[in-house]
Amino acid sequence: MISEASLKSDRVDSLALAQLLRLKAVPVAFAPDASIRDLRQIVRDRAFYREQEQSVRNHIYSALLLKGIPYDDGILGQRRKREELRSLGLPEVDRGLGMLASHDAATAELDRKIHEAFLASKEAQLLESIPGIGEFTAVALVAELCPIDRFPNVEKLCSYAGLVPTNHQSGETSYQGHLKTDSNQLVKWLLVEASWSHRQWAKGSDVTKIARRVARRRGKQKGNVAGAHKLLKIVYAVLKRGTPYTPERPGPEALSAKS
Repeated sequence: MISEASLKSDRVDSLALAQLLRLKAVPVAFAPDASIRDLRQIVRDRAFYREQEQSVRNHIYSALLLKGIPYDDGILGQRRKREELRSLGLPEVDRGLGMLASHDAATAELDRKIHEAFLASKEAQLLESIPGIGEFTAVALVAELCPIDRFPNVEKLCSYAGLVPTNHQSGETSYQGHLKTDSNQLVKWLLVEASWSHRQWAKGSDVTKIARRVARRRGKQKGNVAGAHKLLKIVYAVLKRGTPYTPERPGPEALSAKS
């Protein structure tokens, strides 16, 4: 009412606020406390360094490919084995290995704090029961989404994470466009990455089935987004019910016992 008003003055804005207060329609924004803000900063710093680490790994892999040197998949993720690459005597590889070593030293304290947060969070431990979600992803989702009750329904949560398309409508014509951009990009990235891992560990789950079905019709990228969307619904259910993940949907007796 205020931001879209063509007439802007303190008198008009005050009247609009008074009407919203009278109708009890003033929107409430969630303000995290200091502990959640600190945890979010730790998680975001770790995500930043993780993205940098992946870029360095890709650079090293490309250098090995250019030289025609075979390597084991995932070797750079294993600290002991990747040091064996120094025997190749390639300066570009040595520089990359040095960068990875410095990243490990810089992020050791962040990893320790994330592990401590995981042990202290019941919600994070529940989320780890979902295949494809590890300690870091679980703690990050808790930091960004909890308390889960601030989302009135799962559709609002999916919109917050940017896993729903934009909608353009004129009259009776409706068109769905690209994914929302005004969303929590960290949550979206975490869920897209976790959906890949989930599909490796749970080949018969609903997430895997939906992702494969959409991928056959619309491509791998959109299939993975569809899988992330379904995975977010599972995350919402786990946090809302306060129970670990189960491949089968809980029956009425389980829900009544929880209530």
